Amino acid sequence: MTPEAVLPHDLDAERALLGAALVNAEAFAQARDLVRATDFFDNPERPSHAAIYRAVGALLDAGSPLDILAVRAELDRVGKLDAAGGVAYLASLDGFCSRSADASWYAARVANLAKRRRLVSLGSLLMEKAGNGTSDADLARLLGDWREDLRALEPGVGVVEAESLSAILARP
Repeated sequence: MTPEAVLPHDLDAERALLGAALVNAEAFAQARDLVRATDFFDNPERPSHAAIYRAVGALLDAGSPLDILAVRAELDRVGKLDAAGGVAYLASLDGFCSRSADASWYAARVANLAKRRRLVSLGSLLMEKAGNGTSDADLARLLGDWREDLRALEPGVGVVEAESLSAILARP
């Protein structure tokens, strides 16, 4: 089974967010408060939304104009134009979001699904380590690291579960 079939993601929401950002710098500014480039569900077999998002951010940080031609030039400059799907893909994003006012909703969706993917990843790693003979001491150390990862996702998410697992491992 492919990661796209299992991990939570919404490519249409990502496209809509990028489309809004391409036509409205304010939409990107709103998204930037919620979404990091690493929040996009990238797969080498399709255009890199993270590369496009980084290019838009670089242009705005530099005070450059924001349009498809400028984004194309920035992607070309950093050697990511092909990875981002080329000019035709960028042009397709332009009309994907009907209203740039919806960008904050799409940004929240992309960020939420990225958090869910991180939780799935942490859970999978926990299952792997717990089931493969990792020592109790190493597992307790890993639980401490994972507790920090969970806190980074959102304050309070999963902290109780991580604490109780640590307590269980400490039992004789």
